[in-house]
Amino acid sequence: MSAYLAIAEGDSVALWTDGATLADDGTVAEIRSKVWASKHVPLAVTGRGNVALIAGLAGGILAMAECGSVDRTLAGLADSLAKQAATDAPFTEIVVAAISETRGPVVFMVLTQAANGFPALSLIDCEGAAYGGPPVDLAGDGLAILQAARITQAADRDGRLQYGVGGFIEKTAITADGVTTRRLHTWQEDEVGQNIRPAD
Repeated sequence: MSAYLAIAEGDSVALWTDGATLADDGTVAEIRSKVWASKHVPLAVTGRGNVALIAGLAGGILAMAECGSVDRTLAGLADSLAKQAATDAPFTEIVVAAISETRGPVVFMVLTQAANGFPALSLIDCEGAAYGGPPVDLAGDGLAILQAARITQAADRDGRLQYGVGGFIEKTAITADGVTTRRLHTWQEDEVGQNIRPAD
């Protein structure tokens, strides 16, 4: 399940993510960072859904970013997506947060399946903000929002309610100087092979 929040603010983009990936049975499969950062341009990628698919798409986006330009990377991604045929891949959200040479801080999303009126396999301009996770009040800072997401159950692909936000919370800052990530909070009680059980 997971959760992320991306907000363009001033001359940067702030990206909050959790660190748990879940197996099909709802147990924690892995605890790790889910942010892929470019070493060449101010751009970071995250997502929620199929972890292998996210990692593969993130790797492709980072390879495109070796051109040295965010704008060219985004244009290349949009062009590549336009050439893709419809897919039956599991529903997955990919978020690209970056500092465009012409537009400044930007947040884009790619969906593997159409949802909420947005098309599949298209570069969607999120107009500076994107949230993916259980339904929570989006007032407050990213840390508080992801902490609220942790204690909120949501339905998995089979309709079962479960907790899906765990491991830790990281905040990634994307500025013209590059990408930096720091850990804000760790849930020591989360363990691989176990369900996430938020403390009361």
